[in-house]
Amino acid sequence: DADNNTILILLAELKAGTYNPYAPTSDHPDLNGAALRMARMYLERYPFILEWSNVHGKTALHVAALKGNEDLVLVSITRLHPHTFYELYCRSAAM
Repeated sequence: DADNNTILILLAELKAGTYNPYAPTSDHPDLNGAALRMARMYLERYPFILEWSNVHGKTALHVAALKGNEDLVLVSITRLHPHTFYELYCRSAAM
């Protein structure tokens, strides 16, 4: 997209809402589960995109943490290379 978001960043922005079968805009109850399955599939195939950032300097891990998407944060952290995890930890501790 225009902000150079990866598929993981777009999936990280999803947060399952309250399901209402009568409201045409409500989220499906398994939206978060589907997003997690897609994220796992992309990370297994393309693990390097986890470290790609958008034009605002945010990675999928940043966006997931900011949106409160705890499940995607955990999936992302388990895929990080230990050196990268240490660098991210040092950057966040300095802020």
